[in-house]
Amino acid sequence: MWVVAFGKHKIHKHWNGFSITDAAFRTKEGVGVGSTVADFDRAYGLSSFSEEEGCHWIFENKTIIFALESGCVPDRQQKVHRVWVATRAPRR
Repeated sequence: MWVVAFGKHKIHKHWNGFSITDAAFRTKEGVGVGSTVADFDRAYGLSSFSEEEGCHWIFENKTIIFALESGCVPDRQQKVHRVWVATRAPRR
């Protein structure tokens, strides 16, 4: 993992994407760490709750996985404390 710092703000670069725990970073829709799962749902459509490899909410399409870590209770009013964006491995 790499840590990319912008002054005191950091993004964690992983082999297949990146994760953010800093509330300073927001999407163009204005959501990020500290927003609720419901806020992300309003911006991106309904997410699904998963307990696979740790509890998280996930939005999927054909090219990326956008996951939110917010605790292990499927409550959409929980605040998000990590945002993870990963690319899908190419299909062979």
